[in-house]
Amino acid sequence: MKFECSWPECKMSYHPICAYLNGVFFDLKRTYTSLSAKLSCSEHYPNRDSFHQIYLRRFFCDFNSTSSLTQEEFKEKFTSELEKKRANAAAK
Repeated sequence: MKFECSWPECKMSYHPICAYLNGVFFDLKRTYTSLSAKLSCSEHYPNRDSFHQIYLRRFFCDFNSTSSLTQEEFKEKFTSELEKKRANAAAK
């Protein structure tokens, strides 16, 4: 199961745990009978420090040895990975 970014024409979609680990903003609404979720990928939530969110979330999950990297090292690594994903998505 994947959730898509709620912004029109954005093609980013995530499994719930992947969304969490990639700093996606969750807007959850709960009623007595339902739960709805709107996701905004890091590109569509510009007033938020998404790199900091991603670093902290991965640090606390010890994801991919994030805890051994400084925040600046992580930012460089993550930026490189993000550029590769965008290039692959554009090629499709």
